[in-house]
Amino acid sequence: MSKLAVGDRVLLVSENRPEWAMADYAVVCAGGWSVPIYPTLPAAQVAPLLCDSGAKAVFVSSLEQLGKTLDRATRTMTALLAGIAAVSLIVGGIGIMNIMLLSVTERTREIGVRRAVGARARDIRSQFVLEAMTLSVTGGVVGVCLGLVAAAGLSRYLHWSTTISPAAVVVAVGVAAGVGVFFGWYPARQAARLDPIQSLRYE
Repeated sequence: MSKLAVGDRVLLVSENRPEWAMADYAVVCAGGWSVPIYPTLPAAQVAPLLCDSGAKAVFVSSLEQLGKTLDRATRTMTALLAGIAAVSLIVGGIGIMNIMLLSVTERTREIGVRRAVGARARDIRSQFVLEAMTLSVTGGVVGVCLGLVAAAGLSRYLHWSTTISPAAVVVAVGVAAGVGVFFGWYPARQAARLDPIQSLRYE
């Protein structure tokens, strides 16, 4: 739209309701808008008014409409970030499970020795679950530290307002621990089910 000048006739269109548009003619004055009040018009009649009168369209929004738009954008961004986080957790959990399965294979003889000296199956299972949880929590703590550094960098260099919630940090570490337990359970069960005699013979 070209720049408005004093004396221009314009058509103000407000889209607070999707099915209707508030169409008001206005004249640009030196001190601001001079707006005669016209009845509410259906949105379908806005285009003919523009064509017939040659008026320019100026879309105006109320604070309520801006607030709703911001809420929709926030919900969309939250859903997007939640999806990215979920995919990251699944990929990280699969990585932890593969590492623990490899660890079980490499430590088969060690597991056999522990079983031979009296360790029970649940002791072996608890050991590997704890190792998987430790690995996952370590990754979670490193991620939290990187997040804190990134937030501080954004605040300092880009002057963005960032807030770190202690509850979010606690939840992040807790979720990391849960992922470690969940994806570490299968390798731990495989380790606990190994036959002690066959494990001692493993080379």
